[in-house]
Amino acid sequence: MFSPKSNFLDIEDDWVCPCKLKQQGRVGKATYKFMNGMSRYKFLIDSEFVPGVTGGRILPTEDLVLVNFNEQLLTIHCENGEVKRSLKLLGHPWDVALYGEDCAVVSFNDLQKLHVIDLNDLNLISEIDVPKSCYGVWCLGNTCFATCGKILHRIDMETKKDRPLKLEGEGIFNIFVDDNRIYYTDYYSLHCLNHNGQEVFVYKHDKLSWPRGIAVDTKGYIYVAGYKSNNIHKLTMDGRLFKILITKDEGIERPSFLHFECHQRKLLVAIDEGRAVFQFKV
Repeated sequence: MFSPKSNFLDIEDDWVCPCKLKQQGRVGKATYKFMNGMSRYKFLIDSEFVPGVTGGRILPTEDLVLVNFNEQLLTIHCENGEVKRSLKLLGHPWDVALYGEDCAVVSFNDLQKLHVIDLNDLNLISEIDVPKSCYGVWCLGNTCFATCGKILHRIDMETKKDRPLKLEGEGIFNIFVDDNRIYYTDYYSLHCLNHNGQEVFVYKHDKLSWPRGIAVDTKGYIYVAGYKSNNIHKLTMDGRLFKILITKDEGIERPSFLHFECHQRKLLVAIDEGRAVFQFKV
């Protein structure tokens, strides 16, 4: 089972393969240096033998909020990975988005609802009905974006009015939205649209298999996790490959969700079917 307790161990190695570290039972705050100049910041969460962390965000307080699909949990963690609070959810969560200063919106793959949760007391504030179960979810201002099959629902959080947008692709699980663009991944590609639904670019690469999580940093670089290719691609704003950051040779297996925290340039990454969560300095 997913345990809210983690054992931490300081590690001073210049390089430790994260999967080997997990196999040794070493879970800890550490810094690692990669050959490409990217540094590992912390090994945060290890759910031992049960996968399931499918979504997460870094809060303004630097705490983490994660959802675990298999355990039906929402957990809030200190910066060092220890659990502060947890909430048993009513369904199997897929993703979590930050809304306002202290709320989260959770999507479920087995409920036709989105749940709005107060992160201070973990109370359910409201439910938003959706036509189908949802996967990727993101909040921008007062709008909640949620993918349900091939439809992106754009829901006004006050009026609950929906402006659905039809998407192209199969297997749409992850999204990212900023002021100008909407990004989503399907089984084969990263898609980028403007807010009118017009295509900006589609990114495919022979070294990107089953793209999943998406993040964008303050310089406009785009990060996409290759779940089956075991890597993370860094793209320019116009959708060209800039660098393949991390590969299986460096210990990354099955990366799923990504989240970028702007102020300290931290990239949150879940790997190994959601068994472990890392922060990277980028």
